[in-house]
Amino acid sequence: MSRSRILAVLVFGAAASIATPPALAHAEDDAPHAAVDPDTRTRARLLHLVGEGVVRGTSRFVGDHWEIERGNGWTALPTGAVAEAKLEKDVLKEARSQLADVRRAGPDEKVEVARWLAREGLLKESFDEIEELLAAHPDHDGTLALLRDLAPTIGMPKSVPLAQDVSAAIEPLLSYAANAPMSLREMAVVQLEDIEDREELHAALRRDLRHENGARRQLALIGLRRLFPTQLDEDLGHDLLHRALYDRYEDVRRHASLNLGATHELGLELNVVQALASPNAAVRVHAVQALGAMKASSPAAVGALVSNLTTAAARGDGWSGPRAFAFFGTQRAFVQGFEAEVAQNAVIADPLVGTVQEGATIDVRVLGVSSRSPYAASAERGATVAALESITGASPGTSAKAWSRWWKDNEADWLASHAAPATSTASTSPYR
Repeated sequence: MSRSRILAVLVFGAAASIATPPALAHAEDDAPHAAVDPDTRTRARLLHLVGEGVVRGTSRFVGDHWEIERGNGWTALPTGAVAEAKLEKDVLKEARSQLADVRRAGPDEKVEVARWLAREGLLKESFDEIEELLAAHPDHDGTLALLRDLAPTIGMPKSVPLAQDVSAAIEPLLSYAANAPMSLREMAVVQLEDIEDREELHAALRRDLRHENGARRQLALIGLRRLFPTQLDEDLGHDLLHRALYDRYEDVRRHASLNLGATHELGLELNVVQALASPNAAVRVHAVQALGAMKASSPAAVGALVSNLTTAAARGDGWSGPRAFAFFGTQRAFVQGFEAEVAQNAVIADPLVGTVQEGATIDVRVLGVSSRSPYAASAERGATVAALESITGASPGTSAKAWSRWWKDNEADWLASHAAPATSTASTSPYR
């Protein structure tokens, strides 16, 4: 079952049977509710229960109570249990309007819309928005807080807090979360807070950094960053660097880079900077992406990225591969006539064969056959520009010349404001 399918099944099940958690209840619960829709026809509705909670599904009003369709039958809700009934199509129309309004807005505004969607009972739509938020802003506090509030509405495997073997206790939860969407992985990390033996939990997550499954490695990185943001030693630093630069999965590299950035350790940042000198183009691109994800704002990092942009341009500019013309098409033969050949006492008709061609002749050029191809250099330049824009907030252009000019104009100010070495600073988990 795909991750999106898992999320859809869980969310629709929750929307149909589980009340909205208290943290998402209407702020105006004490105010009088609108009258219950007296329409008795079978329609798709969102039934807001008295107090809190929403039931989503096909429903009808019979006598003095509401009934919700379940499988091949109907389940009656207690009389007076529904405070307000809304047609699903009307709420979805309002949802589309609100989503369109915040499409270009910041994460704070989008989180509020996602919270409204969940409060209205549109859990699937809320989780869709949360998935987009996590992809663009993995550590946004508002998104993480919303996931904590939504956690009670989703049925997930439970860890066993009192088990002596922590690895065995959390294995069902981690195995499930590794095959689930990002939002459910974050919820799995919330559940890990119930483990009392923090030292063993930390060790178990450390071991998972070398798990053969890339999703498990990513989940371990998220758990370490959320639950143990200040715990760092030399071995962990080495593992994070290795994952950020060499892991074959992009999501693992990204989250390892986020973990590196959360440490605020200048030494780790400089180790990534050194990787920009690697002869391997892929490692250089990974190092650039890591610095961007880390928000590596030290003068050494910014200066190295600007220099790398110039170097990347030199690797690719002016190179031209061999060119040739290539024909792609079909050729058909046919008999277009006969030529008579006269011999002694005989006449022979010799067929004349003609051909018809159709297709196209294209001018092609070899782009490259090694890691030093213009394509690789172009990818490296693009990643470097994106990292510089993310770190500096500036956007002077996409060329090496433009960024070199910007760095020349701003280097002194940057040195003055970022000269102090970064240190490991205490921080709190975003879930606390």
